[in-house]
Amino acid sequence: MPDIKVLVLGSRAPANYALCHCVAVLAPDCRFLFEQPEAMPVFLKRRVKKLGMLQVAGQVFFQALAVPVLQKTSADRIAAIQRLYDLNTTPVDPSRVTEVPSINSPQAIQAVESIQPTVIVLAGTRILGKALLQAIHCPVINIHAGITPLYRGVHGGYWALVEKRFDLCGVTVHRVDAGIDTGEVLAQACFHPSAEDNFVTYPWIQLGEGLKLLTELLPRIVAGEKLGCKPMVSESQLRTHPTLWGYLRNRVFGGIK
Repeated sequence: MPDIKVLVLGSRAPANYALCHCVAVLAPDCRFLFEQPEAMPVFLKRRVKKLGMLQVAGQVFFQALAVPVLQKTSADRIAAIQRLYDLNTTPVDPSRVTEVPSINSPQAIQAVESIQPTVIVLAGTRILGKALLQAIHCPVINIHAGITPLYRGVHGGYWALVEKRFDLCGVTVHRVDAGIDTGEVLAQACFHPSAEDNFVTYPWIQLGEGLKLLTELLPRIVAGEKLGCKPMVSESQLRTHPTLWGYLRNRVFGGIK
C-alpha cells in the first residue's frame, strides 16, 4: 500500500506488538503511538464508582489469583496458538514509536494531527475521548475480542461460552465511534475453542482470527471502498471482567475454563 500513512494507537503488550507487526507487513511505513499504562488507583477508583466495591474486589482477586495460574499452565498452548497464526510478539522498532502519557493527552492529539494518517488501527488503548476523535479525519479501525453488539466490552469470547452462545464465540473488526464497541461492523468471524483452551487462550485465538480479517480489510479501507456487513446478532450488551467467584462457578458448574 504505497503512500499510505497507517498509524497504530496502542500500548506496550505482546498481543499489541503482534498486531503492530501485522500492520507493518501491510504498510511498511506505518507509525506507532503508544500510551503509558493508567495508574492503578485511578483505574480502580473509576471502576468502583461504576460497578461497586464488591464486584471490583472480585475482579481484582480473579486477576491476581486465577489469571497467573492460567497463564502458567497454558504457556504451551499459548505458544502453539502464536505459531499457528504466526504472531510476532517481540517489541517493535523504537524509531517508529512515539510515546505519550495517554492516548487522549494533548501530546497524542498533536502527534495525530502532525502525522495526518490515512487510517488508524487500535491496539489496546483507553477509550478514545471526544477531543481525540474530533482531531481524527480518517477511518479508525479496531479488532474487538467478541461478536458485537451483544458482546461489547471485554472478554466477549468467554462470555459467549458462559452463556452457551457457542455460535457467537468470535471476533469483530469494526469502525470506531464515540461509543464502546458500537461502531459499524466490517467483518466478523467465529471459532470453536479446543479442550485445551481457557480464559487466557481465547484472546490469542481471537487476535489471530482478527488479524486474518484485518489483513484482508485494511488495503480495501485505505483504497476507500465502502465496507460493512450486517452483525451476526442485533442484541447489545456491555461486558466487564469476571469476578473470582463468578469464574469458579462457571468453571465448576458450566465447564467453561
